[in-house]
Amino acid sequence: MSYASKNLMPGESIVYAARLTRLRVWGWLALAGLAVVGLPLAFRLNSRSIRTGLLAGLILALLPGAIALWVEWGLRSREFVLTNKRLLLKTGKVSLNVKDIPLNKIQAVHYRQGVFERIAGYGTVSIQSAGLTARESLTGVVNPRQFQNAALSQLQQSVKT
Repeated sequence: MSYASKNLMPGESIVYAARLTRLRVWGWLALAGLAVVGLPLAFRLNSRSIRTGLLAGLILALLPGAIALWVEWGLRSREFVLTNKRLLLKTGKVSLNVKDIPLNKIQAVHYRQGVFERIAGYGTVSIQSAGLTARESLTGVVNPRQFQNAALSQLQQSVKT
């Protein structure tokens, strides 16, 4: 159960929960796999023991493997949830940083995608709101256009009521 679903106000429901891309995790895992597979082959081609290459590959794979775990931990600690009353931004697992932006304070919703991000299907959503923190950026959001559409639709509904 997510943080947002545990902390809904009475009469509040989740409209859209942003999914975050896992491409960064896969990149580090691919690098770890390359070390495990590539080093034994390189050692074998240099007429050295394949066991020595495998050991070197496993040791070398520890760093990108650890980075992949760190990135995954960071992704799992982030929640961007749109409800029928507010936008909830939560980061952190051990120490939490939670921002609630009421829908009536949101002034604009933008998204941007670079070339690679468009191909991969993710981007950055920016929320402009009234108040001291005028802009929040949500990075790595899968299908940012869908998030923007859901937010704009919810904003229109909240204005009508």
